Amino acid sequence: MTNLDPKTQFIKNFTKNYDLYTPPLLLMLASAMLSENLKKKIFQVIAFLLFVVLIYLYLKLKKVNKNIKKDTNDNTTNNKSATKTNVTKTS
Repeated sequence: MTNLDPKTQFIKNFTKNYDLYTPPLLLMLASAMLSENLKKKIFQVIAFLLFVVLIYLYLKLKKVNKNIKKDTNDNTTNNKSATKTNVTKTS
């Protein structure tokens, strides 16, 4: 048998352990996911996160809308003052 480098040995040992432990862990995880209490908790967490995201988006859009209105008001006042100064300069 040849001597394997450490990387290859690690990969070989990992795959050996992966094949041994993973199927029972996946089965245990699948059975836990099917429990009603866990489904309710996950649904509550997802609903809460969705609620938080919607509130964040609402406030962000409200702030953006306020900034747009402020910019348009600033532009209209700047345009009005610029036209007034132009009129006074020409006359």
